[in-house]
Amino acid sequence: MTFTMPPVRLSIEQKRHHALTYAGLPHGTKGQYLQQHAITMRQIRYWIAALMDGDLATGTIPRQTGRMTTRDSAEILRLQTKVEQLEAQLHTRDQELIQTNKAVDALGKAIAALRNLTEDDDEADQNSPPNSKPPTPPS
Repeated sequence: MTFTMPPVRLSIEQKRHHALTYAGLPHGTKGQYLQQHAITMRQIRYWIAALMDGDLATGTIPRQTGRMTTRDSAEILRLQTKVEQLEAQLHTRDQELIQTNKAVDALGKAIAALRNLTEDDDEADQNSPPNSKPPTPPS
């Protein structure tokens, strides 16, 4: 009795993940990985070839020019993790910059309001007679 697996419909990112993970697995565990994820040997080889040739994202037929070793897979995963960390840092700094810009804007408005108040006070002082007493509040 033969068993055929139905075709697997995965996104490009999922295919990339499976190809990198599979290529990084030690010998003897790859078959089990394929069975767990219902992926055929033909599919995974196709995805690895397409990934190494830069054709996975475009969905074109791999040119069959590259091979992926365990070392290559580990390096790609390391670099991918580093990129994700740097993108997270960039996002955090962008948020900090937005907050800083809001604070600077608020301080600028506060300074402008204070200047307007002091200018109004100066104008009032210039318009009043020099020896006049300030009005007394009614009792």
